[in-house]
Amino acid sequence: MGCPGARRPTTCDLFRSRADTHLSDLIATGGSAAAAGELVRKAGGKTLEYLFIVSLPFLKGHEKLDAPTYAMIEAED
Repeated sequence: MGCPGARRPTTCDLFRSRADTHLSDLIATGGSAAAAGELVRKAGGKTLEYLFIVSLPFLKGHEKLDAPTYAMIEAED
């Protein structure tokens, strides 16, 4: 479900509830996921978990996040 004018289909869906799961294709340094979590907090919500297709754990991006992270694939360095 998307929103008119949204750059990504899930942009406004992020703010519809007080609890959220962040889903993204890749976590590397964690900056984008951390920013999404901050937006959820500023909107009065709480991120329950972060879900990724691919994780690059050697970059330690998951350490920047405020909720558990899960990935389908963990790539080696």
